[in-house]
Amino acid sequence: MKPPSLWESLRSQRQSIATVVGLRIFENASAYLITAFAVTYAESAGHASSTVTTLGVVIASAVTIPTIPLWGHLSDRIGRKKVFAGGACFLLVFHIPLFLMIGSGQTALIWLAFALS
Repeated sequence: MKPPSLWESLRSQRQSIATVVGLRIFENASAYLITAFAVTYAESAGHASSTVTTLGVVIASAVTIPTIPLWGHLSDRIGRKKVFAGGACFLLVFHIPLFLMIGSGQTALIWLAFALS
C-alpha cells in the first residue's frame, strides 16, 4: 500500500496540520522572544549589562542541553502531547514573570529567568 501524497494529506488532515504548524510557530516565537527581545529589553532598559544577559543565555543553553533527554524520557512515559502541552502552558504563563524577573535588575533573578525559559 502506497502512503498518501502530500496533497492528499493536506486535504484530509487540514485541522491536524494547522494545529501542528500553529504550535510550532508559538514555540519558535517564544524562543525568539526570550533570546532576542528579552536580552534587548534588559540591556536597553538598563536592567542588566550585555555581559549579564549573554551569560544568562549561556546558562539557559547549559540547562537546556542536558534536560532534552529528560524531557524526551518523560514524553515516552506520559505522552508527547502532554509534555508539549505542559511546556506550551508554562511558556504562556511564564512570559510575565520572565520580564518581571528581568526588570528587577538582580543578576541572579535575570539568570534564573533565562534558565527557566
